[in-house]
Amino acid sequence: MNISSLFFIYLLPLLSPTYLIGEHKKSIKKKKKSEELRKKIIKNLNTLYLSLAVVITSIFIIWPHWSENSHFGIRLIYSLILYYLFSRIVEIFFAFLIDSIDKMKNKPLEHKGLTYSERYMLALRSYLELILNYGIIFYAIDTDLGRYIFAVVKNPFKSEISNIFESLYFSANNMTLLGYGDIYPTHLITQFLAVFQVITGAFLLIVTFTIYVTLNFTDNDSLKPKKRKLKFEREKTVVIIQVIIILILIITISII
Repeated sequence: MNISSLFFIYLLPLLSPTYLIGEHKKSIKKKKKSEELRKKIIKNLNTLYLSLAVVITSIFIIWPHWSENSHFGIRLIYSLILYYLFSRIVEIFFAFLIDSIDKMKNKPLEHKGLTYSERYMLALRSYLELILNYGIIFYAIDTDLGRYIFAVVKNPFKSEISNIFESLYFSANNMTLLGYGDIYPTHLITQFLAVFQVITGAFLLIVTFTIYVTLNFTDNDSLKPKKRKLKFEREKTVVIIQVIIILILIITISII
């Protein structure tokens, strides 16, 4: 077992539980129409996650009214939201990374699975979701509860983010590589997230979109059937242990 397999089997599911869930859902097999079912699941999950991002954004519009509450239940909800958002960010990056590498190596025919135009739309919705997810995380860290949990003593941003809309504005600027400079991260955590956002955003915008669009307009005679797919098998015991560790992490963060 090589290093990449160890990462995708053992470490990635801890960083991104939604990646583990997605891989399980996409592996569902039916005797008939299994490919159609798989395509439907992927599309529905993609739409669901984007909708959840919009809902959570709406929740954070009223966050200042209860962000100062240090009750265990509030901290637990806060931890779950941030863990979920970061999980989706990691999942989107690695899911499209694996798929892009696979398409570059194999160049499968369009009728094999999702069409390239469908993959492009999935990537576009994921791109919008990343802007929302990062914006929510940036804003959450800048709340009183966020500063308490992450032990942020000084302002994590130059020019304090006073509401979710300013956070989304910064996220969109950072994601699209505009960088006006009116708001920028000053803390290690927000600086790391800002850099990671540029990496994930640039990858989706430049690499993934380019691959899907190019293959979509490539004549089928120039393509070849897919011969292999990057896949990392997980044992049921490993999955159970990972779920337990994830639950312990969430509860521990909430108690601190």
